[in-house]
Amino acid sequence: MKEILELLGVDKRIIDLCAGKIFFFSKYSAWEYYDLDEVNSQKNFAFPPFFLPIIINYDSTPISYGLTKNWFTNREATFSYMEFSDQFLTAEIARTPDQFIDTLILEYFIDIIENIDISNIEKNQTLNRLDLKYNFDEIKRLSGLNSTEWSSELKSFKEKQPLWMYKMQNVSDYTGFYPSAGELLNTDAIQESSYFEITKKEWIGYNAEKKGFFLFRNEPKYKSVNDIPKWLQPDQDKKDLFDLYITTSQLNKAWLIINGPGFTPSEVSARLQILKQFSNEKAFHLWVNFWCARYGESDSFVFI
Repeated sequence: MKEILELLGVDKRIIDLCAGKIFFFSKYSAWEYYDLDEVNSQKNFAFPPFFLPIIINYDSTPISYGLTKNWFTNREATFSYMEFSDQFLTAEIARTPDQFIDTLILEYFIDIIENIDISNIEKNQTLNRLDLKYNFDEIKRLSGLNSTEWSSELKSFKEKQPLWMYKMQNVSDYTGFYPSAGELLNTDAIQESSYFEITKKEWIGYNAEKKGFFLFRNEPKYKSVNDIPKWLQPDQDKKDLFDLYITTSQLNKAWLIINGPGFTPSEVSARLQILKQFSNEKAFHLWVNFWCARYGESDSFVFI
């Protein structure tokens, strides 16, 4: 993982966090550092390969913070959160390393700050390793606010704001590439998005029909967008489409369709090997090899 993240230009602080070199969670926490072999070797927890975990929590149903990287597209990599039990739904949480670190500090490191059994020396060592200037009292104060409140105060969120900070009225001001956040849809991004990045599947034609007795049927709360890409549509043969995209050199669409429903991990693995033939990028080859070695033999479930 370290070499892959380095090749992708990920901030060294985040690479060190992924490797467990920065003390961030107590020994009683369920959070683990994904670059550790004993963590990333758990083959039963496959996930779509557009997501590269940084930290992961296998307790109950896995959740993870990591990097969303959509190869073969024009999209920037972004920091995100994935919930395995919710159809691998992934949400953008930060667009810069400082935003990502600030978010984790206020969400989780507060537990370390408030733990009297951990020395202040250890706590300060972590803050210094992360190049943070906050004192303990400031972290406590900010963590007591909601995300909208603390993000408005932090310097790291003044520019390149993630999608969740916007509303429908000003979503056109968003300069990123993520397609959705909660009930907010960034329609401009749909044409280069994967299924697992869409929060309301009705937007892309799933479960959009009216339900209930015909006299009392209501309009669906979320309406389908116009011009839904074929790889996102529910009634398409995804495997045939992948083959079509390969033969017509539409590699972005081939990548996006295997990061969606209808494939087992082993079927994704086979198609990643095909995509490798069209890329000379070392980071991509290393990530495909890494992902396939850990999850590529599983046929026990289909991504849905």
